[in-house]
Amino acid sequence: MYHKVVRRRMAAAGGLLVVAAGLFVATAGERTSVTWPERVIGDAVAAVQGWLYRPAGAIGEFFGNLRDLQNVYEENAVLKASLHNYFALQAQVNDLETENERLRKIAGLMQSPRGKTLIPANVVDRQPDLWHDILTIDVGSAQGVQKDMAVVTADNALVGRVWAVHDHSAVVQLLTDTSRQPVGISALILGVGPTPPLGIINKVSPDQRTVQMTSIGMDYDIKPGLTVETSGYGGLFPKGLIVGTVSSVMRGEDGMTKTAIVRPLANLDNLQEVFVVRRNGG
Repeated sequence: MYHKVVRRRMAAAGGLLVVAAGLFVATAGERTSVTWPERVIGDAVAAVQGWLYRPAGAIGEFFGNLRDLQNVYEENAVLKASLHNYFALQAQVNDLETENERLRKIAGLMQSPRGKTLIPANVVDRQPDLWHDILTIDVGSAQGVQKDMAVVTADNALVGRVWAVHDHSAVVQLLTDTSRQPVGISALILGVGPTPPLGIINKVSPDQRTVQMTSIGMDYDIKPGLTVETSGYGGLFPKGLIVGTVSSVMRGEDGMTKTAIVRPLANLDNLQEVFVVRRNGG
């Protein structure tokens, strides 16, 4: 009750001050000087107006800050959405570039070999316990596939050979297979003098990550990083298929030759599309 009385009295006093200020302003034009009551009332009115203005200004500033905060929040949401769209578009661009590069390699492979016919195939089955040994493709004798034909990737990297053929599918023996009789691949090492050294790829390392090229002459200076490709001798694998690169060299088991450890170029852990290679008329 007391506070209500005080508020009423303050409101009444404020009203009187405003009325008095209005009267003094209305009659000030008729006089050349301001009397001391006018100065006192003017100062009081100014004080009351300042007392009323400061809370109003603070409230206005508070709501202004709220509007600014809302604008910042909305701008932040727009930026987040734009950033998300950017990353999504970038991912799509990367996928398209990868697909474009894959198709370019396939087109180049289909056009480059002479005297060879390529049969495209998809990998349709791989067993976990035989992951480094065999895989199944979706082409067979109906598409011209025959036993012992070479199988390569879009990079012309040797994968292995056709081991068994059905009407519309075939089983491919990988380079790193250790569960079947290994096939000797006649190969040569490029970049070693005018006559590349020859050897036979007929062994697989215990971890099935590399193969061994044996029977290399002791006189050749073979360094890691050199490319190994099929020689074409023997008639099983056409010449020029890339086997991989030399990772290390050691003395052969007979003590009279060298053995090169070769890491396959083909990513045998991740094969989706391959090509069966046959000679024209084969």
